[in-house]
Amino acid sequence: QSREELNMRLGGGIEPETIVRFMLKEEENWSAVSSFAKDIMTKLREEEQSRRKAREPETIAPCVMQRRLTDFWEH
Repeated sequence: QSREELNMRLGGGIEPETIVRFMLKEEENWSAVSSFAKDIMTKLREEEQSRRKAREPETIAPCVMQRRLTDFWEH
C-alpha cells in the first residue's frame, strides 16, 4: 500500500498514535499497514545494501541506519 492510500484510509496524517487503533478495527486495515511497513523495510534494506556496496571492503564497519519509519510518514 502506498503512503497516500494509507493516509487516505486513516483520514489524515499517518501518526503512531492512530495506527494501532486503525489496525485493530479491521483485518483489511491490518494488512494495509503491514504492507506499508514491509515496503518501508524493503526500501531501507536496499538503501543500506547500496551504501555498503559503495564502500571499500576494508572500510566496511557496522553502521546504524539513520532513517526511521516516521521519516516515511512525513511529506
